[in-house]
Amino acid sequence: MNLKLNTLIAAFGAVILLAPGSYAKTAPACRTGKLLDVQENTELVPTVQIGQARQNENGKDWITIALPPTRKQTTYVVKVALDGIIYTARSSGDFWGYNPSSMIVNSEVEACVDSNKLVINRPDGKQYKPTIIRREQDQSTPSGK
Repeated sequence: MNLKLNTLIAAFGAVILLAPGSYAKTAPACRTGKLLDVQENTELVPTVQIGQARQNENGKDWITIALPPTRKQTTYVVKVALDGIIYTARSSGDFWGYNPSSMIVNSEVEACVDSNKLVINRPDGKQYKPTIIRREQDQSTPSGK
């Protein structure tokens, strides 16, 4: 029994090691593109009022926590021309996100597409990955390129 298990493990290991490399996910090759536009959109969105229950000696006592009726929400939209396609991508402007408005419009950027993300190399060397919301043919470049 032990010999069969060892043979099975060895066969499985050989299949994994000999599997073609095309099955592995590879990082997309980034190319030079042009940053066409950066927009910062700020809007007021409604907030949800929160009800909180606490237990007292007579049963539940409901308390409503009063929040402002709206809160400020910021989103960033960038456009990048890359290989004859103009990609429009959006990201949230939350506390942890990157603010792309410091990037220079009409400058060259290293960028690539990874599934539904536009990966842009930021000036500080890190990557900015907004979600692609639109793809369109770049009419300013000849269709043969």
